[in-house]
Amino acid sequence: GYLTFSGIGANIPVYVPFTSINTYKSNVQWKSFTNIQPATILDGINYKITSATAPYKVEVSLYSSKDRGKIVIPSQVTFNQNSYTVSGIADMAFEGYSNIDSIVIPNSVKYVGTGAFRNCTNLKDIVLSDSITSIGYDAFYNTAWLNAQSGIVYLGKALITNNLSWIGPAFSVDVKEGTEVIADYAFNWSVRMTSLQLPSSLKYIGKYAFSICGNLGSITSRAVIPPALGESVFYGVSTSIPLIVPAQSVDLYKQKVQWQDFFTSGNESNKVLNFSIYPNPISDFIFVDGLQSENKVVIYNAEGKIIYELMSAGSSEKINLTDLSDGIYLLCVFDHSNLIEKKKFIVRKK
Repeated sequence: GYLTFSGIGANIPVYVPFTSINTYKSNVQWKSFTNIQPATILDGINYKITSATAPYKVEVSLYSSKDRGKIVIPSQVTFNQNSYTVSGIADMAFEGYSNIDSIVIPNSVKYVGTGAFRNCTNLKDIVLSDSITSIGYDAFYNTAWLNAQSGIVYLGKALITNNLSWIGPAFSVDVKEGTEVIADYAFNWSVRMTSLQLPSSLKYIGKYAFSICGNLGSITSRAVIPPALGESVFYGVSTSIPLIVPAQSVDLYKQKVQWQDFFTSGNESNKVLNFSIYPNPISDFIFVDGLQSENKVVIYNAEGKIIYELMSAGSSEKINLTDLSDGIYLLCVFDHSNLIEKKKFIVRKK
């Protein structure tokens, strides 16, 4: 009728059946909307077409089924005789659906949007795509799965968030090797974090992931290729702190937006990872190369007890470890109080 959509913004998304989009765009009142988009529903899942030409792609835009239990998102769907790859899950697509207790996200999915599964309070089992490239803020907030986690929370190859207390002693974060993605806001306001180590496997850090970490004193990135960064990843972090990167990658980091902020002309504290130990395994002596003067070298046993420490006088040290028994040990190098690198080695007597 007359003025049916009076007062409603013309640029809001309007999802209509794929086969009817031209009819809507030519209708007297519907055509006033400037963001009419094709969508369709299969098995209670609404899909939004994000690429209507080859390669055809869709994202899950909304879940509207009352089905209970396990949901398996397909990797491909067919509309209008074309096969579309399901490449993402939109913001708030499943938000508040408490009927879901298990979700399988296929490897075709590259991103999970903000609040995608927020308040799915019975969702306790999640299989995440191994191909994920970004995860939005609060994607799994207040799910049974997340509420059962503690410490730093991982899912597949992604670091989702942290459940560390805001109150207590300072801590260091060493993101585990194999992690490829850090979600948006993962450590936002982690004011007790004093050092951060990023793995060689890391490819992407989400927006504001380390923002307002005001006590962060050093960052070590072992990734040879600088991880891509979302918006304002290090907002509120001093760019005068040391950023330690692989020796062969210094120029790459200097060229990348946000990373380059740590290489200002006034910041002389950046160092490179050019540190090696050999042989490995050892039987008596271990050699440590690539040190800086006054680096502290500390060796821990498997129980985390310090069994050896020294202050380096130059770039290389020879350490006598003939008294150690067979086992796995950890050698750490510190610049003042900041951990800049660590390596495991094996003692194996001849």
